[in-house]
Amino acid sequence: MPDKPAPAHDAIAAEVRATLFPKGSRDKPRPAAALQFLDALSFQEQQDFLLTFSSLAIEGNLIARLCHDTLQKFMDGKPVSDRFALRLAWEISCIKTRTPPDSL
Repeated sequence: MPDKPAPAHDAIAAEVRATLFPKGSRDKPRPAAALQFLDALSFQEQQDFLLTFSSLAIEGNLIARLCHDTLQKFMDGKPVSDRFALRLAWEISCIKTRTPPDSL
């Protein structure tokens, strides 16, 4: 029988959800919230995540490659799909809180 998640994990998961699912939109993530989250990252954080995703993409990680390409487009000011912006924000949020994406 799997152990219940620790209370700290629940708090982190709630914080990640609150980032991408603002109050009143629990069933659908908001792309605007994802873009605000990405825009709030400092230049250094963006560069660090770009390096992280590129390193993982070299190893054959498809999600990392998509996140790298999406972040690069975002940093270059090019249009980014809502779907990809949400996934990128979700992955970065999980990395920052050290929470596995599948556990949310």
